[in-house]
Amino acid sequence: MAGVVAVAACGSAGTSGDDGAVTLEVWSVIDPESTTDPRGAAFQDQLEVFEESHPDFKVNVTVYPFAKIAEELIRASATGRGPDVVDVYDPVVPMHIAAESIQPLDDYAGPWLDEFGDDYIFPLEPLRGGGDSIYAMAYEMRGQVLWYRQDLLDQAGVAAPTSLSEVAASAGALSELPGDVTGFGFGLSTDLAGSDLVEKFIPLLWGFGGEYIGEDGRAEFNSHAGVQAIEWLLSVRDNGGYGEGALRTNSDDVLAQVRAGTAAMTVGGTQRVASARTGDGVGENLVTAPIPGAEPGTVVPTLVEGWTYAIGANSEHPDEAWEFIKAKLTSEYQVRSADAGVLPVLASTYENGSPELLSWRDYLAEHGRSVHYPEDWSELNTDLTAAVQDIIFHDAPVQETLDELAEAYNSEHGFD
Repeated sequence: MAGVVAVAACGSAGTSGDDGAVTLEVWSVIDPESTTDPRGAAFQDQLEVFEESHPDFKVNVTVYPFAKIAEELIRASATGRGPDVVDVYDPVVPMHIAAESIQPLDDYAGPWLDEFGDDYIFPLEPLRGGGDSIYAMAYEMRGQVLWYRQDLLDQAGVAAPTSLSEVAASAGALSELPGDVTGFGFGLSTDLAGSDLVEKFIPLLWGFGGEYIGEDGRAEFNSHAGVQAIEWLLSVRDNGGYGEGALRTNSDDVLAQVRAGTAAMTVGGTQRVASARTGDGVGENLVTAPIPGAEPGTVVPTLVEGWTYAIGANSEHPDEAWEFIKAKLTSEYQVRSADAGVLPVLASTYENGSPELLSWRDYLAEHGRSVHYPEDWSELNTDLTAAVQDIIFHDAPVQETLDELAEAYNSEHGFD
């Protein structure tokens, strides 16, 4: 039913076979055959249910790494090819609108929202990409939260941290435990567009009162708040919370470290917690909490993002593609997704949610914020990560280094 490859060449949009069945080409970042990601099993269930209830449909799934799917979609669309349904990370919806790689969904999403919109809790603004038309529909949510191994905290004799300074101190104490343990899992590799650094930096930046990109598109991360965020990362290093291995570590590596028990604490996405818990000896020892703020008992805003489904620009079967998207937005699938540890987009799904799921929902509802990356987001995030590498491991001055990068970015984009 579902042909899955790790990375595939660009395929063509769905076709109709001799038997009249429509084959939908779906590009996904979630592998339905994964044995370590519970989201994969939920996706596999969706595929089976969808084909059973739509006998005239066949689904072919191609799996891409999350950092590659956007560029592959743009490349395929420019040559008249591409998928019928594609995973699009909501911060990069504007980039796909500009590249004309996805179709507007107003004729489909409008009637659906008229019927179910009161139950749909994902913010619509990111799905519009700054305009009036809706180009994607989020089927899951995630926020950045603090992860820590309670058993290792107990072993180190430290309490769960309630402030950023306590996180830094705890990370140092955890790194002194016997064995190869990193106190704070941290990735400073430019792989995957520097995602680990950026997804930690932005909430910290907000917590200190700053912005990553202003409403006018100007880079603003070189504010005093940006300096404070970097200085906190330096304090974790100075406490021994991480070392130069961070230079070779990306966000996937941090997940693997937590799963292997070699990272005792980190800041990571809610969508990966269930996968991390599959590691030997991890399980319920891995605890999550809102990211603490500068003062004890406070929290920083969390970065709310999510994967969406969009219809490829060259799809010849948009009606059928929308049927597939709708299947992901049903209460049945949303409940199954919640069972896999993923935050649903339907409020009604939380009625029987676990205490942890409800705590994530409340954190996102009260302190969640979204960010719109610029069209060249990958280059900017990568450049920022390289700049922070120089600051943390080559003693580059914090303010001057951030100023240089922000000024270069703003000049390139026509800001004085």
